[in-house]
Amino acid sequence: MLFDPTTHALHPGSNHFQYYDTWNLWPGPIGVAGGTGDEHVRRCLAAQAQLGVRSIVPAPAVRNAIDPEAHLALAMMGAGLRLDAGAIVTVCGTASFWESGPALDAYIGSVAQLRPSEVFVSILQSQDEYPARLRPACIFGVCRSAHALALRSKVTLCHGDFAGLPAVAAGVSTLGTGWDLGQRRLTSSLSVKVRSERRNSQRCTYQGLLASLKGSEVQRLEVRSPSLSHQLVPGAVPADMVELWKHHIATLHRIHGIIMSGGNRAVQVATLRSLYAMATTNFGSVKGVARPLEADELRWIGPFSAGLEAYAASEGL
Repeated sequence: MLFDPTTHALHPGSNHFQYYDTWNLWPGPIGVAGGTGDEHVRRCLAAQAQLGVRSIVPAPAVRNAIDPEAHLALAMMGAGLRLDAGAIVTVCGTASFWESGPALDAYIGSVAQLRPSEVFVSILQSQDEYPARLRPACIFGVCRSAHALALRSKVTLCHGDFAGLPAVAAGVSTLGTGWDLGQRRLTSSLSVKVRSERRNSQRCTYQGLLASLKGSEVQRLEVRSPSLSHQLVPGAVPADMVELWKHHIATLHRIHGIIMSGGNRAVQVATLRSLYAMATTNFGSVKGVARPLEADELRWIGPFSAGLEAYAASEGL
């Protein structure tokens, strides 16, 4: 993506306005859309047109579905789609936004009424943690929203990684990788840059766990039960950071494909439910030989599985 104007930068802790200095995007002070945001939207789409890339409507991050910033985000979506009916719109919200219940449903309904061809969905994290610390209510809200939006639009969950698997079962067609900020870079070569080549600084993704273990945990598992490690990766642990990164993406791609192969939401939910049950069992085996773990099934599986079950119950699946 050559030019991404999604103004998550408006959220405290993400104000990296230095990256916007190249472009004259705001009619007033940098970071202030002003009024309905129409002029900011026009300038962003014009800059994208100069680069020859697809239009992405700029989107302020939203904390609550009924706050003024939520109405501003909706107005900016409408302005962008009037300029380019094929533009991508973004719904970016904090966990509290995705947990706002009926207000969230009404807001997502308003987005759907704009009939965008594609929607980017993103959960804005206040902390850079992996796995993401999200409550089941947040996962439930994302799943409901993905379901509703996917009835008319292609839906991409940005930065979803393993936390985004329930949304895949609910209707997301594309899943972005990475909750840690180092994975939100322009190129994969930047994504895998590390300060040290020490093995302990590297993580390995285990398909059988639906999780990624720290280097020290990987070492213990390989030494104490190499057959279990080989079964859960599956295969040998990749040798360096570049290969580990490629393996992570390939693993997410395979899991995404397994879920999507169901063909309908009922089967997709059942498939992911089965994967979660298997991963929970596998964590028990791993903890028997490689404990302590920084994060076990209570972090990697628990909240995401509970969110999936809340969604399944609401849909009678």
